[in-house]
Amino acid sequence: MSVEFDLRQLDAVRKRRIEAAALSSDERGRLLGQIGAEIETRTQNRFDSKIGPDGNRWADIAEATEEYYRRAMARGGLDGVPRPPLLVSGDLRDSIASEVRGGNRSVVVGAVKEYADVHQYGHKPKNIPARPFVGVSQGDAKEIDAVVARFLKRAFS
Repeated sequence: MSVEFDLRQLDAVRKRRIEAAALSSDERGRLLGQIGAEIETRTQNRFDSKIGPDGNRWADIAEATEEYYRRAMARGGLDGVPRPPLLVSGDLRDSIASEVRGGNRSVVVGAVKEYADVHQYGHKPKNIPARPFVGVSQGDAKEIDAVVARFLKRAFS
């Protein structure tokens, strides 16, 4: 489960600035690494805000899931702390990673847990609602823009 960000997806102004800067492959790689790190952080933060990249709030935990948690806590599991959706162990959130690819022309950000797509898209047979966490929100796009601006400013000051 991942999202890929390609330098060609930047707005026309930033794209022209990057092209004019004539970044080397290594410089593009560093820029994409910074973009990837920012999107990783913003994606992980969705697990606390419970708001997907589309701006919609995640569905609450189903009553059956709450009952499962109550039984697990009664048996001494889950350390007695109630958990919000997708944060029982934190493993899914902690699996968010980024990788620069394509000759330093794109960066992929995603979750490596095998069950990530079930939570991203939902699973109707098991009545699990979609709780999208991977994606580029409007706020993410603005922050990507700011990362690019800071990078170019530092690179050419």
